[in-house]
Amino acid sequence: MNTLWKHRGYFGSGEVSTKDNYLFGKLQFIRALVNYEGETEAVPEAA
Repeated sequence: MNTLWKHRGYFGSGEVSTKDNYLFGKLQFIRALVNYEGETEAVPEAA
């Protein structure tokens, strides 16, 4: 899943790996290369 987020006037891409429970992306529409990554909270699965 690839999404575009906006925060404080900046846009960033977001990829979420549900298999690894991991989030990563980079800032978009700027000259510098800024990457980010981190763990996400697990989404409960329906029984």
